[in-house]
Amino acid sequence: MAVTASVQGTTLAALVNAASKADNVSLLLFGSFESWETTEVSDSSEQHRQLHETINITSIAELPRNFHDGRGDIDENELATVLHQGPDSMVGWCHGRRSSSLRPSLRERHVIQNLAASRNPSESHNAFVVLLFGDSALQPWHHVTTYQTYLVDNFDNQPQYRRSTLQVYGLQPHVKDSYRHPRHQSTQTKGQDALRRALDQHADEASPRTAATRALEVNVRNAVSQLADLIHAVQYTADTVM
Repeated sequence: MAVTASVQGTTLAALVNAASKADNVSLLLFGSFESWETTEVSDSSEQHRQLHETINITSIAELPRNFHDGRGDIDENELATVLHQGPDSMVGWCHGRRSSSLRPSLRERHVIQNLAASRNPSESHNAFVVLLFGDSALQPWHHVTTYQTYLVDNFDNQPQYRRSTLQVYGLQPHVKDSYRHPRHQSTQTKGQDALRRALDQHADEASPRTAATRALEVNVRNAVSQLADLIHAVQYTADTVM
């Protein structure tokens, strides 16, 4: 069976914001399953049937930090409270952590297996979506948010983790590529954001500005833009080497 995962752009934006705001953030993913079958006929008139399944992520809900212990055993009561917040079925789990590999740890694998076992029996055969977010600090004031999607199945035997691409819909094409490959998107540092906000606030003030002030603003904006391009080039080069 060919399995894919999809998410609306606004939901993914909420995921990125929630998973990157602090360390060790856990989110339940809610959604629905869509299955269909395609048939291909070869030149020899043989028919090949292919089953397809799409896991649509429609909403998220944040879990308390203590919903699992150090081993990965989950608190059923805490989980049940959050499950009632979701309008749809639980289809996956998102974990945001900083300065960590985008590969599931042993504890995360234990959490994933316990969450998958908590699903309705009628949905236990479906794949489970796992999103791992990482926040890499290039400088104390510069962080790049990255994520990796996994589709996990075969929980009855040895769980199989397959890297996957998260299909994003409801976005303009030029924005969609940035969300699909977040490591390669142009990022802004916290220092750049602060400078831009200060400049925009100053520009909105009613007090008149001198020619020297306006020239300084232009120079600072150009410097900020060049800094962003330099950081983006360094990050892209590092990703290419890796």
